Amino acid sequence: AGPEKPAPLTQATVVQLAKKWQILTGKWLLSVPEWRIDELFTLASQRLRDGQLHCYQLVVHMPTTDQKKFMISAHTMDFTDQRSVMSLGKSLRAAARHGLRCYQGDWGELLDDPFAARAKKVSLVFKPDVFSRLSLHKNNPYGIKTTLHVLDL
Repeated sequence: AGPEKPAPLTQATVVQLAKKWQILTGKWLLSVPEWRIDELFTLASQRLRDGQLHCYQLVVHMPTTDQKKFMISAHTMDFTDQRSVMSLGKSLRAAARHGLRCYQGDWGELLDDPFAARAKKVSLVFKPDVFSRLSLHKNNPYGIKTTLHVLDL
């Protein structure tokens, strides 16, 4: 018998490695227009202070490719704790919706959505940090999906 063949690289194998090596941090990401970032970060910071947003770090990232879009991230210690991960995502979504007009429905279908053009969805995505550490990003050559959860705004 020859040497054992390594398992193919998939989202599941990356998650298994993260659990094995205790690389369990992760973050919710939301792309935010320049005109909305200050208000949203202030609101999210207040919710963090008041115990309504349960994360260990809240960060605003400067624009990289699109100079009009900032990224806000809310970080969690354990991406395997689905209840706390989803709670954080829903809290960040509630902060992002705050002040927007005419949202309704379980998933907040925005009838008047200033974040996006008509027929374009705005979503929060959750990405475990292990994917970033392995330099696996969206549209990676392995075809691995790097986000575990998506919440439509």
